[in-house]
Amino acid sequence: MIEPQLINHCKGHRDTITNVAFHPTTNKIASSSLDSSVHLWNLDGSVRCYKFSGHGDAVNCVNWSPSGDLMATASSDRTVRIWRPTVLGSSSQFYTHTSAVRYVDFSPSGSKLVTASNDKQIKLWSVANKKFISSFTGHTNWVRCARFSPNGKVIASCSDDRTFKLFDVKSGDVIESFSDSKGHAYQHCAWHPDGTLIAVGTTNNRVRIYDIRNRNLIQMYDVHAAAVNQIDFHPSGNFMLSVSDDGTTKILDLLEGRPIFTVKGHAKQVSAVQFSKDGKIFATGGKDNELMIWKWDIEAKVDNASDSLTNISGIQPLEEVDDTPQLDNSIIVEKTGRNFRDFDRVDFETA
Repeated sequence: MIEPQLINHCKGHRDTITNVAFHPTTNKIASSSLDSSVHLWNLDGSVRCYKFSGHGDAVNCVNWSPSGDLMATASSDRTVRIWRPTVLGSSSQFYTHTSAVRYVDFSPSGSKLVTASNDKQIKLWSVANKKFISSFTGHTNWVRCARFSPNGKVIASCSDDRTFKLFDVKSGDVIESFSDSKGHAYQHCAWHPDGTLIAVGTTNNRVRIYDIRNRNLIQMYDVHAAAVNQIDFHPSGNFMLSVSDDGTTKILDLLEGRPIFTVKGHAKQVSAVQFSKDGKIFATGGKDNELMIWKWDIEAKVDNASDSLTNISGIQPLEEVDDTPQLDNSIIVEKTGRNFRDFDRVDFETA
């Protein structure tokens, strides 16, 4: 099994990194932070970083449109901004909720946005004119995350009311509501690439995977020692990343149903994670304010895998503002090229 390798170590944020998002077509990654900024890192060549400022409070989420020409950010200042992230770019701002906006996600077509907020609401918006379309109600506490399914027909959401729900985008109805029998909250959710499975991370340290066709729990991983903050499926659908307040990143083999690597690099809790679009690298962000880029090319193993997860499990198949990004010369990027076991403060374990 190929071991992960730390290839870039990026410093620049002044507070916790809340989300990371790889550009869909270029070698760039965006990171949002409680320091009210978004950084856009170019991982080619000199690894330049541009800082996008404009929000008046913490930026809780950043995500790209499917084409990569737009970037959306959600903030505790109750607004969402849609950016055209060029050197001379600008953003459109619009108020979306009556409380902090926790998450923003583009629809697969790129024409709509879904937002989740501390006001207990999930809302659907038109990207072209920033107009409100509809609300999805049912949660009774802060909504941490809301994400479109790969086909754009369903929205999954996680809430501090200790439930995660599936909503029909067209009707607005709740399709299903899941709750933890012991009353633990759901922190984050991720759709399997084929849209038939959804994974959630919980405050009781677990990762749960559900089949949404028969609405059954099919896998559960109790591999962390503290709350699971974010999760992400590998593009193949056969592996998963999970990051936790215990300071670790776990790589899960979903075909074998077990963790295969534990990566320790951040000095504090790990708060954000995402695979690149080709699955050959992944990024982690932490409460130590640092972004780490890891290489983990498992293409050979994926090509040889003859079974899917579902088969293994026995399941059948705004207002315009001038926000020109500034090149931040205070950013420090260390291109190590070394195996992360040789890097300062980084540890590695096999499961």
